[in-house]
Amino acid sequence: MGWVEEQIENQIGPAGVNEGEAEQYFELRARQKWEVLLNGFQRDLQEFERGGEVAELQKFSDAQYRISNPAAHISVRITAGFSDHIFRYNYEQDEKDTPVPEDGVLTLRLSGNHMNLYSADQQLTLEQARKLILEPVLFPGKPSAGEIKAA
Repeated sequence: MGWVEEQIENQIGPAGVNEGEAEQYFELRARQKWEVLLNGFQRDLQEFERGGEVAELQKFSDAQYRISNPAAHISVRITAGFSDHIFRYNYEQDEKDTPVPEDGVLTLRLSGNHMNLYSADQQLTLEQARKLILEPVLFPGKPSAGEIKAA
């Protein structure tokens, strides 16, 4: 198969697969990526706690979690929008007047058999995505924590 045929297949899915089946496949792959991302968050939080710090992971549903740093008074709510092909993250103040970064979205794109994460149009590894989301919560005040929005 040439590169043009490959690009066409990536856009419309494998030959003989209808749109509903393609969406089911996409959602399955997105759920798998979500589970891997969550497992990575758990490992990151365990590592953070081994350093003598405290962080909390709270599950609201299979598609929504909250990670907080009580000492910094900041948390992030991560929500999977499987049908929208996104993972959304929203920062929250746990105490008034605590500055928080801008919210964000990771988009999911299927390329062949690989589900990739993107921030804007930049492809991210799972580790880069976790750092992007967790760094403002675990290490607030670092310059790389991103833009700060008004409280």
